[in-house]
Amino acid sequence: MPWKLLPLKRTESVRISLRRYAFRATSTCPTSPTGYHDVAFVVEPRAHGNFNEHGYCVGIDKNDYPNEDVRWPKTCQCGYEFTDSDQWDIHEEHLMEAADGSVFSDYDAPVGACWQAWWLDETNCPHNRGQPMWPLILRCPPGKRHHDWHIDGGSSNGGGWTRSGPIEALTVTPSIAMGWENGRNEYHGWVGVNGTPPGYLSEDIEGRAFSDIPRRP
Repeated sequence: MPWKLLPLKRTESVRISLRRYAFRATSTCPTSPTGYHDVAFVVEPRAHGNFNEHGYCVGIDKNDYPNEDVRWPKTCQCGYEFTDSDQWDIHEEHLMEAADGSVFSDYDAPVGACWQAWWLDETNCPHNRGQPMWPLILRCPPGKRHHDWHIDGGSSNGGGWTRSGPIEALTVTPSIAMGWENGRNEYHGWVGVNGTPPGYLSEDIEGRAFSDIPRRP
């Protein structure tokens, strides 16, 4: 079953978390894919953001979240106790909203989510000229942040892609190959063509199932 694309629109809101991490600790974390201790606690699920003229969030006052704030994580999931010399990070995530009111950031957007890359222009997107929308980003399987496909950018073979229609009926050619692990792509598929309905991201055409990744009805 293919993934139905989920259009996301930019909001003026941010999610604020207090994050502690320790990548120079004497021990590694068995629960983290990066190997270092990393925990965040959300203190503002949806707060109004202050944005500069370039669209980036600025102005979070660190004095609002002193180190003495009891909401700062004290331990990692594995039991490691953070020290004062470990990292203290006030983490801001720019939020995007779906038509049904669901809210995501680029950290937790699901596979099939598609949004406008408002921070890019034609100099970054040689294949976007003449398009009615800003350059688009599409989240592909396996669903991590580094599997975001810049549809209007150049491809690794020097070419690019042609797209048509709004996100809900998007078609893109040629196929897309995403990620690289153990000598092969992590995902290879189509958007809206070759048997895949417009507005959908196909199953992996090389046979990977991704059965653990939800599909939207």
